[in-house]
Amino acid sequence: MNVIIIGCGGFGKEVLDLLSSTEHTVMGFIDNKVIKDTKINGTAVIGTDDDLKTLLKEVEGAVIAVANPTIRKNLFFKVKSLGYKLISLVHPSAVVSKNAQVGDGSIIYPGVTINTGVKIGLGCLINSNVSIGHDTQIGDFVNLNPGVNLGGKINIEEGCYIGIGANVIENISIGQNTVIGGGAVVIESMP
Repeated sequence: MNVIIIGCGGFGKEVLDLLSSTEHTVMGFIDNKVIKDTKINGTAVIGTDDDLKTLLKEVEGAVIAVANPTIRKNLFFKVKSLGYKLISLVHPSAVVSKNAQVGDGSIIYPGVTINTGVKIGLGCLINSNVSIGHDTQIGDFVNLNPGVNLGGKINIEEGCYIGIGANVIENISIGQNTVIGGGAVVIESMP
């Protein structure tokens, strides 16, 4: 499938690498701040958000590579409403239980372990070496940054951002749009 990557910063470069291990053909990047025809790791910026409608003639799928959960959510629904298929990516080195679910547009990086009964929502970023325990529920547009460890039966609501190396013990709930700093140890539920 022909796809575009929306966002060409560091996250976009990583998504370009992830796509290289798939059958998809990357047509280019979409970015509002980078000049058209600029090359990012050999792949051109082919337009801005204003070009999305016309690009649909040549491109079926999109991957949103924007780290901010709120901006990613807005782009997700804009791109979907135009008719693009939101591509989910799972790196070949990730271990994902056959009894786990991954929502559309979510991106699973190398070294991730997702155990049985886990549900990951739409447009999530599950970064390198994250471990997710059994029966954990992750809402839409959540960022789990590198090295996050989640125990079992955790509920993380929409838009949360969990920093590098944070640890969350089992049976914890984390409310919508909560930010947890890198290296934190969460031992109580957070509204």
